[in-house]
Amino acid sequence: MGHYVFACLSLIIGCLGLVANAGALYVFQKMKMISKTVTHSLLFHQCLVDFMSALVFLPLYPIPEVLDIWQDQDAFCKTRTVYWILAVTSTANMVYLTIERYYSIVLPMRHLVLFRGRTMPVALPVTYVAGVICSVHSFIVSESDELGVCDYNWNGKTTLMIAHGVFIFIIEWMIPTTIFIFVYSKIYLTLKLYTLRSNSNIIGRSMVDQSTQNVNTSSNKGLVSMVLVIFITYLVCWTPKIVLYLLSNCGVKVNTYFIEFTVLLLTSNVCWNPFIYAFKYKEFNIAAKRTWREVFRRKPRKTDSKNAENLELNAVEPGAHSIGSSSADEIT
Repeated sequence: MGHYVFACLSLIIGCLGLVANAGALYVFQKMKMISKTVTHSLLFHQCLVDFMSALVFLPLYPIPEVLDIWQDQDAFCKTRTVYWILAVTSTANMVYLTIERYYSIVLPMRHLVLFRGRTMPVALPVTYVAGVICSVHSFIVSESDELGVCDYNWNGKTTLMIAHGVFIFIIEWMIPTTIFIFVYSKIYLTLKLYTLRSNSNIIGRSMVDQSTQNVNTSSNKGLVSMVLVIFITYLVCWTPKIVLYLLSNCGVKVNTYFIEFTVLLLTSNVCWNPFIYAFKYKEFNIAAKRTWREVFRRKPRKTDSKNAENLELNAVEPGAHSIGSSSADEIT
């Protein structure tokens, strides 16, 4: 009974992720500035990878389990590696987005050099390379056991199994988390410094440096706040599974139901970003409302159309993104 509950919940999560990200991609395509900034391109790519993850997840996990059609097929078990490659690619893209925000807020002059449009064709393939490196083990050791269930078979190589568990923990959790903590500490201090300077009027407007000018926008603070929410969602969804994988590779026995729960939690990460965009990303929110009315043959309200046009005109690289009216305290 528990097996079919898990399969049905997986099916719901996969369908929700597919529909939500497909809708988000359509809205992104309707936004005129999508190809004008690195930030918008990274957000679009994040949504695209999550859409592909959901698209691959459905025929590889819930559908075969519900139909009970995948027993004794080693090739099928190895094919599941594609999903994990995309899942890690999503994480790598999120790290890249966070680093881009760091340079935009803290080192804006270097941002102009490092994050130009021409860097995208080079940087984005690196996220897929990271996905392959972290997931290739699944292709090598995955096989169908005597019960017809896909599992990892290390052929008694305990040392290799433990080493790989530690490797995955470091690459997929420790390094991204360390980067996020460092980046947001620096961003918080930069925003706090700007707030202190503004409140005390220590320096005049003509003497404000480039970094202060760059953070002097509520839109920039809103975008940082949105990426922070995406990171927290990643931590909630990925941490249990990564820790469990480390423990199981070290020989700790874990309850099967808990394993299935952590898989569901990790998979649900593909569903949340479109909703985060809708609530925290003002440009996306307005474009989504306008698209909804167009789909149902309703004319957009003049206020929404005017706001959308103003937001699109003000979307200037690297810092001017109208992403809500968050304050510096919201970042904390």
